[in-house]
Amino acid sequence: MFYKTIFGDWYLAGIATAVSTSGSSAFAETVADGDSIIGDFNYFVDLSYYADEIKDVISRPPTVPEPMCVSIISALAAVAFAFKRASRSR
Repeated sequence: MFYKTIFGDWYLAGIATAVSTSGSSAFAETVADGDSIIGDFNYFVDLSYYADEIKDVISRPPTVPEPMCVSIISALAAVAFAFKRASRSR
């Protein structure tokens, strides 16, 4: 879930954790007593509660290599292996 500021910036405010459709095509039907709602529900987690933890994780340097780094390292290793193998066969 995002929200837009008056300046036009978008911010992530929550993440959908579950969606329940209850087999109904109606959204938010009110039952006869006027209080209960049946139909589709969306459940979100408010990220502001986790703001300190998120900022802490974001501020740390990455510890897991990005997929591109792994690809480059693998390509370099393959080239080095090919050169080593070619020098042995001469």
